[in-house]
Amino acid sequence: MIRSVVALAGVAVLAGCGGVGDAVKRSGGPEACPAGADELFVKDILPTPPPGTEIVAADPKTAEPIVEGLRKDAGGSMRSIRTRVVAEPDRRYGTLVVLMNADERMAGHDMVLGAKESGDEIQDITIAGEEAALVVQPDGAAAVGSVGDCAGVALYAATEAEVRAVAGKLQRRD
Repeated sequence: MIRSVVALAGVAVLAGCGGVGDAVKRSGGPEACPAGADELFVKDILPTPPPGTEIVAADPKTAEPIVEGLRKDAGGSMRSIRTRVVAEPDRRYGTLVVLMNADERMAGHDMVLGAKESGDEIQDITIAGEEAALVVQPDGAAAVGSVGDCAGVALYAATEAEVRAVAGKLQRRD
C-alpha cells in the first residue's frame, strides 16, 4: 500500500507542480508561486479535526518513507513537507496528513489528472472544496488534492472512512 500511495501522490504532485503530463502542455510550463508566499502548516488547513480525534505528531518511522518518496518524486520543487496524524486521544496511529508546500502552483484539477496516471482505480473525493482523488486498496486508503495555490495534501489511513472524515475537515488556504 505505501508504495502505491506514494506513487499516487508523487505522480499527482508532479502533475500539480507542472512537472509532467498534460498540466505542462496546457499551461506552457510551471508557474512559480508568488514571491514571499507563506508556507502552510497542517493547523492552517485542518484547524479542527473530526469529532473524537486530535492532531498529534507523526511517527517518524511511518512518515519518513512517504516524505522521502515525495521529495524524490518532486525533485527540487518542494519548499517543505509537513506531517501530522489525526488520531483518537492517546493513540499515535490514525490518518497521516502530509502537507506539501511547493515552489510552483499546484492546480487541484491537474493533481487529479496526475493521480489518474498512476494506474490505480481512482474514486472522486472533495478536499478543501475541490475535486480530489482517492485510492482504496485492501490494506488502506489514500487521497491527494490541492489546499492552496502552492500547496497540496496527501492523506493516508487504514480505511476509506478515516480518509473521508479528515478530507471533509480540510480547508483551502491561499
